[in-house]
Amino acid sequence: MVINVWFHGEKADWILKVVGEEKTQKSCCEKLHRAEKVEKICKEKQKKPKQRPIDCGDVKTKRGNGIYKIYPKNSKGFDVYCDLETDNGGWTVFQRRLNGYRRINKLTAQGKYELRVDKSDFNGNKAYAKYSTFSVGNASTNYRLTVAGYSENTGEL
Repeated sequence: MVINVWFHGEKADWILKVVGEEKTQKSCCEKLHRAEKVEKICKEKQKKPKQRPIDCGDVKTKRGNGIYKIYPKNSKGFDVYCDLETDNGGWTVFQRRLNGYRRINKLTAQGKYELRVDKSDFNGNKAYAKYSTFSVGNASTNYRLTVAGYSENTGEL
């Protein structure tokens, strides 16, 4: 017994492409199942690969503040402390400049960044200053600091 099944439209073209001119004993159902399986695999391969965070603003987690690995453009990645709570989160925290100029340059060279400087005294009073533009140049500029757009919250200090 021979059963013929007809498909039309884009699905038919696609099935013919996947199944080809197979001259096997497989039933139409087996061919269709194989074609749908291949289609599913193709769609899965087309999904975008998991994007690695280029800065703390890209870190997507429910863990909260902590150390995360980021991958600025043209870098193998490195660990940084991310503040995901203060001022809507996404802040890369740095406290020491030692060997950090290159890393800060890699971060700020890939887009527009803000700088927030938090300060506190021994009595627990807090304040901050914010700059809407922040960047650190590369070695050829001696890692020149650029800041602009100052605003502040004087707090209790």
